[in-house]
Amino acid sequence: MIENIAILLIPVAMIFAMGYVLKRRKLAWTIFGVMTIGFFLLLLPTVINEMKGNPAITEIGIAEPSGSMEGKEIRFGTAASAYWAINTTCTSNGSVNAMHDSFTAFSGMTMMLGMMVNAFYGGVGVGFLNFYVFIILAVFISGLMVGRTPEFLGKKSKQGK
Repeated sequence: MIENIAILLIPVAMIFAMGYVLKRRKLAWTIFGVMTIGFFLLLLPTVINEMKGNPAITEIGIAEPSGSMEGKEIRFGTAASAYWAINTTCTSNGSVNAMHDSFTAFSGMTMMLGMMVNAFYGGVGVGFLNFYVFIILAVFISGLMVGRTPEFLGKKSKQGK
């Protein structure tokens, strides 16, 4: 678990470093909050789904009291293996402690979604960059819908003056 938490330290630190450099700490906390919510929306269903076990195996009468253990590391169990899988697919660091092909279908989908979005923390410097591109696109599209050009990371507008 210490190694897993350490995998997230540098990407999370980059978010707060951006807030410090731009002197916009509220923006850094907002980005951190959105990334954390997205990360947990992938993590929680995966852990719950893996701890329940594979429904196809349960249907044929094989008991799975410890969840879906096929392809998992015995020392860690299903919950820690699911946490590791989501953590490493979101941060794109490449380490595994369970075979991703052995996870249930829904868990495999959440891991693939974490790889495709590649903006929740994200290792190797690309996660924050992808998230920043999503922010710029959202500001641009919302500006088109509103009819005004919003300023993002520029001068603060002086309304009423």
